[in-house]
Amino acid sequence: MANNDRVYLAYSGQLGEEFERTTKRRIEWILEQAKAYGQILDIGCSQGIVSLLLGEQGSKVKGIDIQPEAIEFAEGLLKNEYAHVGECVEFECIDFMLYESDVKYDCIIITEVLEHLEEPDKFLEKAVSFLEPSGKMIISVPFGVMDHPDHVSTFYLTNFYSLLQKYLHIYSFDFVERWMGITAGLMENSESDFQIDQDAIKAEESNFEILDRKMSQRIMSLYDNMCNANSKYKQSTANYSQLKLKMNEQEERYRNALKEKEEKYQEQIQKRREQEAKCKEQEAKCKEQEAKCKEQEAKCKEQEAKCKEQEAKCKEQEKLYKEQEAKCSEQEKLCKEQEEKYRKSLEEQYKDLASTVEFISELQRKVQRLDDQNRNLAADNEQYRLRLEKIESNFIWKAEIKVYRKLKAIKNKVSRG
Repeated sequence: MANNDRVYLAYSGQLGEEFERTTKRRIEWILEQAKAYGQILDIGCSQGIVSLLLGEQGSKVKGIDIQPEAIEFAEGLLKNEYAHVGECVEFECIDFMLYESDVKYDCIIITEVLEHLEEPDKFLEKAVSFLEPSGKMIISVPFGVMDHPDHVSTFYLTNFYSLLQKYLHIYSFDFVERWMGITAGLMENSESDFQIDQDAIKAEESNFEILDRKMSQRIMSLYDNMCNANSKYKQSTANYSQLKLKMNEQEERYRNALKEKEEKYQEQIQKRREQEAKCKEQEAKCKEQEAKCKEQEAKCKEQEAKCKEQEAKCKEQEKLYKEQEAKCSEQEKLCKEQEEKYRKSLEEQYKDLASTVEFISELQRKVQRLDDQNRNLAADNEQYRLRLEKIESNFIWKAEIKVYRKLKAIKNKVSRG
């Protein structure tokens, strides 16, 4: 909850013991002056402290203030009070110059209000209109200069007295350190009316003395504080100079270290750039090698295809060789059988001399046939040799050589037969 007044903080001791003491003394003076009255109007009630305290005493109090925050705060305090206080106290947020009522009050309280007004005369004139003829008005203002952004008037004994006597008969005039308080009314009382005389001037001077002593004490305290602050400042300056010297030395070391690190960093950058250049060169070589590898791979695949094709041809040739070998084996068998027949025939011919000539002729014919067959076998052998030269680089060359050798052996046997 926002509020711009500090009276509650002062009264509750949150602004220091001295402020709490003087605030409570002023409020006690107000309560003492208003305790005998039953119907009270508290103009400029602020946070409602005085109104609530009067309500606790049983007085009927109407508190008004122009600040919504102050009235909201006061109503918050009222909610926490006892029930009978709630029945006695009422708050309203309104500009007093706009306030209208037919009620006349036994007592009107105006505390710490007039110093905020540019035209306090009109304010007092309207306030007096709500006072019973036999009623009492309690007014307080700051005594002397009190710097505050909202204060537009400064009051001392004479100008405060001159303002009030235009509308009221002043019954009493009291100094409460930094405040002045008066009680006044509409009825003249020649025996008790206050007049500015020697006693009043002495009272003001006494109050000035109290304020001067407090001001002197405050000045001495401020002076002591200033001396302590100067001493601490000198010590701080010396410490700062030493610290600055150390900082300069440390900064110099830091700069040297930074320069050294920067040089190392530049060297590292240079090495890294060289390394990057080497990497790029190596990468180019790798790409070139990769291209070569792909080209070689293509060639290998092409060679592999050729090898597979050659392998198929070799398998086909091997099949032919096997067929030829079977034929050669069959021919060899036939040759052996023929040889056996020739041998038996020769034996018979040797036995039969008469038939020798005919046998020789027949034998010549057979030799002729065998020569023809030998020539045919030589031609076949030459073809096999040429084929062998073609397939010597092939992985099945051994098998072909084996076939060739077998054919050659068969040929030799036939030739010998």
